[in-house]
Amino acid sequence: MPPIVEEAFECGVAAVLQGDPATAVREFSRVLQQQPGNARALANRATCYLLMGGHDEEVIRDCSDAIRLNPPDALAWANRGLARCRQGDLPSALADCNRAAELDSELVDAFRYRGLVHSVSEEYAEAIADYDRALRLQPDDYDTHCWRGDALVALGDLKRAAREYDEAIRIEPGNAAAYRYRANVRRQQGKLRKAVHDFDEAIRLEPDAAESFNDRGLVHMDQQEMESALSDFDKAVQLAGRMPDGEEIEVRALVNRAVISGETGNDRGAIADCNRALEIDPSYSEASYVRGILSQQLGDRQAAITDFRQVLESDMVAHLHEDAAARLRELSR
Repeated sequence: MPPIVEEAFECGVAAVLQGDPATAVREFSRVLQQQPGNARALANRATCYLLMGGHDEEVIRDCSDAIRLNPPDALAWANRGLARCRQGDLPSALADCNRAAELDSELVDAFRYRGLVHSVSEEYAEAIADYDRALRLQPDDYDTHCWRGDALVALGDLKRAAREYDEAIRIEPGNAAAYRYRANVRRQQGKLRKAVHDFDEAIRLEPDAAESFNDRGLVHMDQQEMESALSDFDKAVQLAGRMPDGEEIEVRALVNRAVISGETGNDRGAIADCNRALEIDPSYSEASYVRGILSQQLGDRQAAITDFRQVLESDMVAHLHEDAAARLRELSR
């Protein structure tokens, strides 16, 4: 490589090692300005885009160019597979990860990412097998332990899932996410005090995480500690409203707060929260379900009927569908 290109390449590698993928992208782009066909720079820039998040199109573009120039590049195949998985193109993602595993049976990312593809496809046994393979190659990988835990939760194996999150916490004790994951498992196990303890730690590590406040509020509801639950949902709504992509959490927290408000006699405030949730996401039928119950309690028959009909037109979980149908029959008499 010419000196200027070699310098940019080395600066890019150094930026990656320093945890600065944005700078690395700029340096690898400098290389590619001089040598558009530099497969290593393309593959490395794709990896940096993955680390930055939100750049799946760029990852796919760079990986495709790198593969065209250097077909045996297993990491480029694996990275493209992950990006395609994020975009929902699961058949192509699986094909890419399979090719990566064929090219390099020791490439951890080939198996980690293929496990994710299987998980998104709800093929949890296959996902766990891939995560097992990845952990044999790299036992102390935080993400893989968390992903394996998620697959075990989906299979209902909460005890083993908790052990995966234990391992993740051991590997990265300063990462709030694993505490939140373990807390949700402990809630499902009925270990409510331990769940609150984990959420407390997650919030200590990440004080602006709206999801932790929302989920801790649910545990407080389980414990019948309504004031604490309401406080947590208030905080979750506040924090989520400031987040660029916080709409999903804000909607959930608004509906949870509506439930508390309804149970404590503040029906009007509860309906206002449901209205706000449906303004943000008109398809969030749980808000319609809760608002329907509140309208029924307030004697607003037509509003309740409209909401329960909307629930029945949605993909709501079965028992809420059944309850909405029963309420609608009662209101229609």
